[in-house]
Amino acid sequence: MKDLFCKMDFWALVVSAITMIGGAIGFLLYDRKLKKQEKELNDLTISSMEIDKIERNSANLECEIHRCTDNYQFVRVFVTNVGRSIARNIRVVLPQEQNISVVEEVRLLHDLLQVNQQYELQVLVGDDDLRILRLTIMWDDDNDVNKEKEYSLPI
Repeated sequence: MKDLFCKMDFWALVVSAITMIGGAIGFLLYDRKLKKQEKELNDLTISSMEIDKIERNSANLECEIHRCTDNYQFVRVFVTNVGRSIARNIRVVLPQEQNISVVEEVRLLHDLLQVNQQYELQVLVGDDDLRILRLTIMWDDDNDVNKEKEYSLPI
């Protein structure tokens, strides 16, 4: 009988050792999976923060056009900063092939445009058949220099 208890103690020790080894392997596999997920989540958070920082330091200029009701040869161009940063050194470039001129040449250059601020540019259209005004806006912001957007606006 004593041998039977000794054998049972031995087998109980073997089973508990196997259980402990299996538990340790399971813990290590689960821990590796958790660390991989944590690393992916951290990378995603970091990239999201970098994108947000870029957007926070970027200006975005939009352009609208309105024809003056009293004189159809005059067109008012509104340039608005819809971004989240200040736009600096704003330049409006009008192509030479269009028969248009600016009322005030100095308005083609603008030093600073705050967020949600706009300024107006009056353009004289010399051709009644002109249906689309093409212009290019260039500006600087905290992220980039010489950002550029081209517009083809129906008159």
